[in-house]
Amino acid sequence: MNDFLIISNHLSEIVRSDCDRWNEYTQRLHFYRSPLYDPYINDDDYQDIDEMRNEVEKELDFLERSFKWYEKEKDKHDGGMYSWFYEEKYNDIRENKIKVRSEIQFYDDTTNY
Repeated sequence: MNDFLIISNHLSEIVRSDCDRWNEYTQRLHFYRSPLYDPYINDDDYQDIDEMRNEVEKELDFLERSFKWYEKEKDKHDGGMYSWFYEEKYNDIRENKIKVRSEIQFYDDTTNY
């Protein structure tokens, strides 16, 4: 297996584990937005959500760097044997970036009531 495929598989694993974190993050945000949430009772939870948002910001930064790398590789290998692979990874990362940005926006909307 060439080095590129090893790196790509590693990135795929990272993105997959991030999806689990996004799911947990989204569930918590929905809880904070629900009528059951009382910030006076659950004040410590805001610290948790701030930490989670910082993690999301780091992940967005990682996705931005990965996206730029795959964009260059995709253009470099256009029409080549692995071009479909680069195109697929490029699109996956682009979708993840959109999802992450919407999570951040949702967080901001939730905490700015």
